[in-house]
Amino acid sequence: MKKLTVITMLLAAFVMGAAAQPRELSKEDKENVFNGKAKMMQKRLELTDEQMKEFLPVYKSYQEEIEKIERPKKVNLKSETLTSDQAYDAMLAKLRFNEAILAVQKNILGKLKPILTPKQLVRFISAECAVQKSIRDHKKARGGKGFKDGKRRDRGGKMSFRDRCDGDRPDSISCRPAPQG
Repeated sequence: MKKLTVITMLLAAFVMGAAAQPRELSKEDKENVFNGKAKMMQKRLELTDEQMKEFLPVYKSYQEEIEKIERPKKVNLKSETLTSDQAYDAMLAKLRFNEAILAVQKNILGKLKPILTPKQLVRFISAECAVQKSIRDHKKARGGKGFKDGKRRDRGGKMSFRDRCDGDRPDSISCRPAPQG
């Protein structure tokens, strides 16, 4: 009887672990997500239909480049067993990731310059950031991990770096896109 209970518990743990793995989006789902992002960008940047026709292929290539960037492995920075070398390596990996994101953003701004007005060009990064934030909020609302009030907080109750990106300020370009998936 004990063997049956142990086997059942192991099987249940395996099934729960497999269910907890993030599922890969189908091609159709990815296309739907992209179309939703594009519509949000059109609204935030106030793009004309003509601008949108030129914007879409550039924005699609931007999204593909962002997805290709390897995200750094998460390290428990609060762990008491964390060594200085591990912390240093984790921070370097995060900086390399941020540099890669910035390189892609610089590249797209050059491509968007002939398509967008100066005002739209200035607002692009903050609009993209706001789109990413709305996706994160949507994931949290569907039961993803989140905080009680939906905001990340650092010590002292201040908003974290990621939440400082509100997208409503046209000069707010200090954020990076959120990880996908």
